[in-house]
Formats: sequence, structure tokens, C-alpha cells
Amino acid sequence: MPAQRELPFWVGYDVLVMPDVRLQSIAWWDWPVEHITANLAFIVAGDVELLERLRP
Repeated sequence: MPAQRELPFWVGYDVLVMPDVRLQSIAWWDWPVEHITANLAFIVAGDVELLERLRP
């Protein structure tokens, strides 16, 4: 595991150790490119509840 100072500022310890299982079911990385592009701001924001509603 990298030291905290080696991580980008937006990557927290919790993300590395306990990823949100809901993200795996949303699988936004498998969405059509157009859908990812249209919803990129929401993906970056990390609002899991919203991503669940946006899932194609």
C-alpha cells in the first residue's frame, strides 16, 4: 500500500481499503462512451446514489 503522501489528494484510505460495493454494481466504466461523457461531472463527484439513478 502506498504511503498517504504518495497518493493523489482525492484518493482516500477508505477508497483503497473498502471500495463501495455499489460502484461495482453500477459499473459506470462499462457504460456507453456517450453516457459517460454526458454524466462525467456526476461520476467525478462520486455521488453513488445519483449514479445508481443515472445507470443506463
